[in-house]
Amino acid sequence: MIDALAYIAANFLQRLVGFFVHWYADGTRFFLSSGRRLLATHKNLFVSRGAPGLASLLRWALFFLWGTIAGALFILALAALYLVWVFTPPFILFKTISESLL
Repeated sequence: MIDALAYIAANFLQRLVGFFVHWYADGTRFFLSSGRRLLATHKNLFVSRGAPGLASLLRWALFFLWGTIAGALFILALAALYLVWVFTPPFILFKTISESLL
């Protein structure tokens, strides 16, 4: 009987650790690769090609400014989404434990 309980407990802990490894390691890899890919698309979207001259320089400066602002907002939004994603399992675990103790 003790062997069965030990097996169940060990299997539960193995599955729990496997879940957290999958959630955090694989998920972080997904967030970083998706963010890099979207930023590369963003960079190509705001590239300005044109003839030399004052108008072209002004257009390039505006594209650079807008691209910098949009890129910073994108990175902030991605970081906020990542933080929500990171703290979801501990929050659910904390709420479950605190409600079961009441």
